[in-house]
Amino acid sequence: MLVTRCFHYAVSHTMGRCSLRRLVVVIATLSVMATITFFIYSLSLDSPGLPGIKQGQLVKLRARQRQLEEGMTPLMEKHESADSDQALLFHHAQEGNVEGFKSIRNKNFDVRIMNSNVVREKTPSKGKKSKLSEKMSWPDKRKGDKGRQVAKVHSPKHRSQRLDEFMGVTNPLAVPRIAEYCNIPVREVRGREGEAPPGYSLKSVYLIVRHGDRSPMGSFKNSPNPILSCQHDSSKKFDIPNFDKFVSTMQYYQSHLHPGNTFPFHLYPRSQTCESSELTGQGSLQHLLTGWHLHERYVQKWRLFSEPFSPSQVYVKSTGYSRTYQSAIALLYTFLPALNLTDLNIFRSDNLFFCSEKSFGHSCSCPVLKHYKKMSDGEAGAYDRNNTDLKRVRQYIANVYNIKRQELPWLWSMIDTLMAYACHKISLPCNKNNDCIEPSFLAELWHQLDLHGARLDELDSYQKYARLGIHPLLYEIKQHMVLTTKKKAKVKFVLYSGHDTTVSPLATALGIGHGRWPKYATRIAFELYSREEPKKHHFLRILMNGEDVTSRVSFCKGQAKSGFCKLKYFVEFVQKENLSLFNGKTYAQACEMPTTH
Repeated sequence: MLVTRCFHYAVSHTMGRCSLRRLVVVIATLSVMATITFFIYSLSLDSPGLPGIKQGQLVKLRARQRQLEEGMTPLMEKHESADSDQALLFHHAQEGNVEGFKSIRNKNFDVRIMNSNVVREKTPSKGKKSKLSEKMSWPDKRKGDKGRQVAKVHSPKHRSQRLDEFMGVTNPLAVPRIAEYCNIPVREVRGREGEAPPGYSLKSVYLIVRHGDRSPMGSFKNSPNPILSCQHDSSKKFDIPNFDKFVSTMQYYQSHLHPGNTFPFHLYPRSQTCESSELTGQGSLQHLLTGWHLHERYVQKWRLFSEPFSPSQVYVKSTGYSRTYQSAIALLYTFLPALNLTDLNIFRSDNLFFCSEKSFGHSCSCPVLKHYKKMSDGEAGAYDRNNTDLKRVRQYIANVYNIKRQELPWLWSMIDTLMAYACHKISLPCNKNNDCIEPSFLAELWHQLDLHGARLDELDSYQKYARLGIHPLLYEIKQHMVLTTKKKAKVKFVLYSGHDTTVSPLATALGIGHGRWPKYATRIAFELYSREEPKKHHFLRILMNGEDVTSRVSFCKGQAKSGFCKLKYFVEFVQKENLSLFNGKTYAQACEMPTTH
């Protein structure tokens, strides 16, 4: 009403005789009107029950959300919409969104908005002060918070970026690093395998894979691991020919295997509950999807195998574990034009690096490998022992499990166990006081493991371990490629089914690993091409999880053109450069234990 009267007064007087005095009065009146209107409008936009949160903050949120949708932040990359919504809840809370605030309460923590700062407060359990709250070393002693442990998320002194970024996220798979590692088979596998312009011809492919999702190797003291199914899930529907016949096909071949088969395992996951380190049904699906993707790229597109297809065109090696054996079979089932396990033999490797004395021409014994591995672990572990952030998170987890920090397994083993929950969408562990492992702390553990791996990857001792260990495998691949160029090899596809301890040293030797723990069903492909220009040349493409990394590989840097690297650079690398850290010594000499004086 006041605004209306002021406006009427201004207009009625302006319509009369103009004068400078009256003009000044009108301008002043309009200014007062604008100020009053803005004040009333601001009051109407305050969030009830949460003083200090203005509509302007929601405008910031919308801008933030647009950035997320446009891919301007890594938090939203490579995730399905459900996981993205979980991740966005945290940003809603940070920007003062009331609905976001209401959505992220859980049984462990209340997330509250205080003067545009996110604050996390331990929820009391039945009136008792939580043991976890007592031991947390991130107190906030502001007035009015006596008797409560409150941690400021935005305190750089006591908080890490991961705890900031993912505080309030309830779904671990909303954390990109966790989702990447789990590699849940919810959609088709993608990648750039088999991409080449006209004029190139695909000659052979060499694939090194890590097994699929498995049950944990260890456990926390006095705490059983979650119960997982190690049974192939036939209810999953994928657009893959004969996918629904996988189990019946495996059941047939279980009693019709190649006479040279030495693996004492079932051909696919069939146990209702997992024992330690067994391939899960999810792990089997990962490789079934990978096999079909590669079938489309190599078999359908390039006609890699000559017709009629014969198992003699395929060579397969697996380490002596059920998880690697079953992973190889799942991949072959969807990849090959036809899988005949009566005619196709899968060779067993007794070491993680697939060294074969027959193909390598030397003894596979290399005593110094353990020496370099122990040395590198000790050097990288020295930093972890003085890492304050890691100590805090370890103490938090120890409190949840009600054990001493010294009784926790080491970093890798903790993550390995906790990922069994995250990758199978099981609630993270809680104790009797409802103190739980939160996704933000699991994200911090992953960050610390990646830091550990990056430090490890830079150590001279680990470089020696990786290059020396993987050398027999690289030698075998190189030898077969050379035979292929001379048309002396019938095999067109070679598969090595191994472990993270196979893939990681290989990635380090190639200069593409950076110490990151490889996800389940990780794959590294070596593609051999020929091209007439006008003289025939042979080229390599190297891909990791479908990403073309040829130009980043150590022996192809500065040499790759249009994504292709001449085969001769790989040959020179294997024959000379890979063992350059050992001062020109041969493999046998480099494997000898160093003498101490």
